[in-house]
Amino acid sequence: MRKNLLALLVALGAALSSHAQYTPPLIAVEQKPCPYNPGVTVVQPQFWHIYQTLDGHWYGPVDSSRCISVSVLPFNAGIEIALEQVNPAEPLFLRARLDLYPPFNDFSSDYLYNTYSNARILPGDSLLRLTTDCPDDLCSGAFVGIAIPDENGMPGAATRFHTALVTVFPPFFNSFKSVDAAACFPTERFAEQRLKEYILKFTFADTANMAGRRLLVYSTDIVPEPFGPGLINSVFADSNPYPIDAAANPWGFNFLGLYTAPTYPGPQNPSYIEVTPVPNPTVPQNITLTVEDYQTLEMQPFAQFRGGLVAGSATERHQVTLLNNGGDLCLNFVDLIFDNGDALYHAGGQISMNNAFSCMQFRNGSELRVKEGAALHYGQNGAGMLVICANSTIALERNATLVVDCILQISECNDALPPHDIFIDLPPGARLIFTENAWLTNRFSKDKKMRLNVRMLGGTLDDSALPPDSRAIIRRVYPERLTLLPDNMLLSPNPFAEFLTLYLVEETEAQVQLQWVDVLGRPVLTDQMNTVKGYNVLSLKVPAEPGAYFLTVSAPGGRATVKLLRGE
Repeated sequence: MRKNLLALLVALGAALSSHAQYTPPLIAVEQKPCPYNPGVTVVQPQFWHIYQTLDGHWYGPVDSSRCISVSVLPFNAGIEIALEQVNPAEPLFLRARLDLYPPFNDFSSDYLYNTYSNARILPGDSLLRLTTDCPDDLCSGAFVGIAIPDENGMPGAATRFHTALVTVFPPFFNSFKSVDAAACFPTERFAEQRLKEYILKFTFADTANMAGRRLLVYSTDIVPEPFGPGLINSVFADSNPYPIDAAANPWGFNFLGLYTAPTYPGPQNPSYIEVTPVPNPTVPQNITLTVEDYQTLEMQPFAQFRGGLVAGSATERHQVTLLNNGGDLCLNFVDLIFDNGDALYHAGGQISMNNAFSCMQFRNGSELRVKEGAALHYGQNGAGMLVICANSTIALERNATLVVDCILQISECNDALPPHDIFIDLPPGARLIFTENAWLTNRFSKDKKMRLNVRMLGGTLDDSALPPDSRAIIRRVYPERLTLLPDNMLLSPNPFAEFLTLYLVEETEAQVQLQWVDVLGRPVLTDQMNTVKGYNVLSLKVPAEPGAYFLTVSAPGGRATVKLLRGE
């Protein structure tokens, strides 16, 4: 999660020292008999339960063969657990005993919070599994359970779980590697919300050797944002693009999209934040909402943006483009849907995924677009989902990069539609990369027929880390090569100065010979370049002196000569 740096510089110290204590202290330890072997004495935090389970779930059957002790670190900096006590084949849990520790654990409604935990493993941090392919869809991290009313209004009868995934940070002063779990989460509209569960989970690698290893846990906490968020329940846009701004937030750092529908929040009961231009025209408009640098936008569960009704129409709506221009879109327990041509444009910043099912869906002509030169890392060690439905797409502009680090699901998303394919263009310099944590699936498409067709127009597709069944869903579509070489190439610009680009379509990998001569036929420059199958964008060496030249391009498909002019 990317923090709002200006807000932290102004108020972090005051916020950390004055906020209510939500999680119990770790260093208040006591000696007591082991719950599973009364003949063994253990030292454990008074308000925490440290244990392992046989099935990997924090609520699963406890491994009664393990009696785990801790020691307090010097200067009361935290606790230390000797990992030789731990079965490496089972996860280790630290669960807050909130029944014994009655903190001020009521949360404010419609507010933004961050959860943090800080730990370290000595020696080394490679013991931990950081992915989501574990029970409860979390290998290492934190669970934050918030008690909310159920659908019948019974206070505390339902629990909304948010999660924070562990991230291993680079060494501090070349020696200290921090193992942190941090995540954002919003509270909801309910008057009564309190912390019901707080659990840390550590899952170890299959080959972990625990001899001499120690887990140091320094702190756990839940911190409210220093300044209250700007609350967004509707947008009346009198400019385009319209900045994410609200009078309720004079500092302009954090914003929260609200669930305002009278129904109980759930996947079948979405709530819409309507975006309407002012004045409202009688023809549809596209309104851009912009999240700027150092701003954070979060959404309450099952809240989403959509265009307001066009003036005089009961059905036709405006379109909304959400532009991330350097901010942080922070997703936890959320399913954010872009529908009916709405779009998410990414020009900078990040999308923070804190849950295996933090999901963005693009439906009915909507798109996820990465702007020219921008890079988007979507997902975190397998956490997150990206759903592309029929007639929607991912659009990568020139030199844009999309790294998919989670599940990419393609399906029709509409039973009334016949089988569809998804098409993505990769223009020059664009890169689509799938990590080892990614998974491409068409399991919900009709008869699993949907394919991801990637048009190779000069960009790069790296799917080498995908499993074979995922790679089989991808089709590379190459431009059709025409018979004559001149019909398959373009030199631009002409006249040129210092830079000249050759655009060339080839059927296979090949070597292209380039020969420059002046107007008198005297050789000036020769070069050769390797090409790939499909669309190639090649930056050429050019003559140093201004003047007229002839460039001959020789390729397996033939030869072509073009007259070019170099300007001053």
